[in-house]
Amino acid sequence: LSGVDYAAARWAAFLTIMVAVAWLPQVVLFAGLALGDPDPNIYVGNHWLDVPRFLVAGAGIAIYTTTLGLAVASFTTRRAYAAAFLIGLFILSQIMTGAVAPSVGGVAGQWIALFNLSSVPLHLNDLIFDTTSGPLEHSIVLDLPRAVRVGSLAVFTAGAGAVIWARYRRLSI
Repeated sequence: LSGVDYAAARWAAFLTIMVAVAWLPQVVLFAGLALGDPDPNIYVGNHWLDVPRFLVAGAGIAIYTTTLGLAVASFTTRRAYAAAFLIGLFILSQIMTGAVAPSVGGVAGQWIALFNLSSVPLHLNDLIFDTTSGPLEHSIVLDLPRAVRVGSLAVFTAGAGAVIWARYRRLSI
């Protein structure tokens, strides 16, 4: 088993759990709303297009969190350290971009605001549902084109994936 095989298997296993975490509540909510409606067939007929949307949005969020989490975890053997570091990374990126981006302002501030790791998957969600998520309503990043905002998700995910690959490529089990 090569290191890349190990990393791919570990990523796929974690992705399976994260997809379940992202999809299960949405499926239960959709089923509950449909069954709670006076006419479930009409509800499903009016909202069936929401199903592929929340499946794609959930998959995007799951891929992002899986890849970022495993990239951080690849640097330590202690899961608690990795979890604490990842939480700190999300909090610090939110604080730093929230403080620096508005003070810099302009286009540079908008690009700095893209580094808020906790809002990166929300840009994909906004594109899929053609809306603006609550935490992003007053964000200066909304002035950037949607392709740039969604592209940031792809860049952060690919970057974290490259870190995983680099950490495990020389490993042999």
